[in-house]
Amino acid sequence: MIKLTTSQIRDLTNNHYKSGLRRHGEILERILVDFPKTPRNTISTQVSVALKQIRDDEIRTHGLTQSQSKVDVDFLHLVKLALAEYEAEVESTNLKPMAKQTYLLHARNFVRWMGGDFEPGHRL
Repeated sequence: MIKLTTSQIRDLTNNHYKSGLRRHGEILERILVDFPKTPRNTISTQVSVALKQIRDDEIRTHGLTQSQSKVDVDFLHLVKLALAEYEAEVESTNLKPMAKQTYLLHARNFVRWMGGDFEPGHRL
C-alpha cells in the first residue's frame, strides 16, 4: 500500500486543478485511480483542505473577497472560458465592427460584474 503524504495530496490536487478539474469529486476520483490503495476518507479530507487553500489564494490574487464576487470562483472560471469562445464566435461573424464591439463590451462587462469588478452605471 502506497501512503500519500499530506504534501503529496496537496500537490496532486494543485496539478489536477491547474489541468482543469475543479470539483472535489473529480479530483478525488482521479487521485484514487492513480493510488487505489490509499484510504478514500484520508484523500477526501486532504483534497478539501487543498481546494479551500487554492480558492482562497485565487480570491486574494484577484483582490476579491467572496462577498464582492457574485458567484463561486470555480463557476466564474467556467464563465470566463465560455466568454473566450463567445468572443471568437462574435469576431468570426459578418457583423459590422461597431456591432461586434457592442456585443463584446456588454458580455465582458457582465462577466466583470459577476466577478465583483464592475458596477453598472459607473464610469471606468
